[in-house]
Amino acid sequence: MIRLVMTGAIVVGCTMAGRALSSGQTRRARLLTDVMDAAQILRVHMLDRLLPVNAALSMSASPLLRKLGQEMVPGKCASDAWNALSAREHRHGGLLDSMTGSDMAALSMLFDGLGESGRVEQEKRFQAAIREMGRLEEEARRSGSESARLYTTLGMLTGLALAVGVL
Repeated sequence: MIRLVMTGAIVVGCTMAGRALSSGQTRRARLLTDVMDAAQILRVHMLDRLLPVNAALSMSASPLLRKLGQEMVPGKCASDAWNALSAREHRHGGLLDSMTGSDMAALSMLFDGLGESGRVEQEKRFQAAIREMGRLEEEARRSGSESARLYTTLGMLTGLALAVGVL
């Protein structure tokens, strides 16, 4: 009886461990969605309400954009603030640790030159960056669901193999 309970616990534990391994793509998709939504609101604040970049960023619902707004001290442009923030947050455990190189490029596309040109140029920048983040978010969701199935199945099979060894 104890062996059966242990076997069940091993299978369930390995299955859950496999599922946890796939969480990076889910976090990536969630962060891209968050930044995309926040960029839409940022566009309204900057282009329609004519707020300065750092004030518009500081008002954001996105933790990433709020941190970027805090990073912008007088005399520092959005690009410099983004470079400093992304270097710090892209490390393990940071807000951007699940982001890929193409994700970082899309975010850089948005923040490089933000607030430094005219309305038409800023509108083009927002549209291009949001479109690219949307494409990447869809890719991350698709990849996340595939990896969740794969790693969950692999975890379960590993658990079953260990369970056979216990029995």
